Amino acid sequence: MKPSDFFIQIPDDNWNMHDEFDLKLAQQLRQGELEDHSDLEAGYALARLMKSELTAYGTDQSQTKLTDEDSVLAIRSLKAVSRRLDVPFDPPFSDFDGWHGYWSAQGMTHGGSWALRGRT
Repeated sequence: MKPSDFFIQIPDDNWNMHDEFDLKLAQQLRQGELEDHSDLEAGYALARLMKSELTAYGTDQSQTKLTDEDSVLAIRSLKAVSRRLDVPFDPPFSDFDGWHGYWSAQGMTHGGSWALRGRT
C-alpha cells in the first residue's frame, strides 16, 4: 500500500481531476484491519503520508493535500492502527492546527528552522 492509496480522484466543476482524502478508507482503517491490506501495510502507508503532510503544513501549508478536518481522522486512524500493532504513538496534537502549535513551540518556525529540523 502507498500513501497515494488514501486519495481518490474527484472531478471539479470543470471536470479537472483533483485528489481528495478517502475518508471512508481512513474510517475503515480506524475501525479495524482493511480487507485487502494488513495493518502493518496500511499503517506504514498512512505514517508516510502523515509525515509528508505534517512537514508540508509546518513549512508551506499550500503544499498539503489534507484539510485540517482530514488531518483529525488521519491522526485518529494512525493512532488506532498503531495501537493494534502495539506501536507507541501518542502525539501531543490531534490535527494540523495542533501540530502547528507544537511545531512553533519547538522553535521550528523562525530563522534557522531548517537547521533545527535537521536535528530532529
